[in-house]
Amino acid sequence: MHLTGDPDRAPVRVTVPQFGLHMGASGATGAMIAHHHRLLTSEGQYVDVSGQEAVSRTLSHAPSFWNLNQVNLSRQGVYRPGIGGGRSRTTWPCKDGYVNYALSAGPLGGGTNSLIQWMKEEGYHDEFLASLDWTQIDTNNEDGLGLMQKAAIPIQEFFITKTKSELYEAAVQRRVLLFPVNAPDDIYSEVQLAARGYFQNIDHDAEGQSFEYPGSFIQSSGTSITPMAPAPTLGEHNNQVYVGELGFSTNDLLLFRQSRTI
Repeated sequence: MHLTGDPDRAPVRVTVPQFGLHMGASGATGAMIAHHHRLLTSEGQYVDVSGQEAVSRTLSHAPSFWNLNQVNLSRQGVYRPGIGGGRSRTTWPCKDGYVNYALSAGPLGGGTNSLIQWMKEEGYHDEFLASLDWTQIDTNNEDGLGLMQKAAIPIQEFFITKTKSELYEAAVQRRVLLFPVNAPDDIYSEVQLAARGYFQNIDHDAEGQSFEYPGSFIQSSGTSITPMAPAPTLGEHNNQVYVGELGFSTNDLLLFRQSRTI
């Protein structure tokens, strides 16, 4: 949370707690690697997962910044700190929302050159931008940082004339490091998720109708792992838990209900 949000406001939590999700994914990966090793060698392995290590990857380059630069990163809103002490914008407003775009130079400057060429084709020619080859610019010094700050102005003016989808489709074709900042509606209408049949209809007996739920994050040729039941209603699994797993009797369960223990 220390890294997320605007510097002049309170820190922001990212949706639901992420710790257990990343720990579970790392554990599943470790189990598959151990299983593969067993198939090859007939030797089992012990998998130990650190939740802190698993979630630290989501902090991007922040954990290593102190070791490399003796700088503790903090939240900077729409900007991303650079190695040389400067910062570059990563979240940009467009016609119908926001996109994430990294104005890059040096080895990654080809994408910036492609964006500038597209702007020129669309009638947004800028003499300053057109005069530069971004593959030859070093942004780790004051001159390079100054060029990035100046270039951000015409790029922002261009982005605001385009929708998220227009920018994204062109970015894929032109190899520009850009992607849309999706709202829930954008995810629901995402063509790739639709092609994979990601959203699944699940019947709700209590509601008398079905609703679409997010499905599995993977596709398997074997057993489907797509959830086939809605979220449980209050007390729906009491018998399964108290009697089936905890060993109480059916009469105990009745007493629990009468005494409003459950």
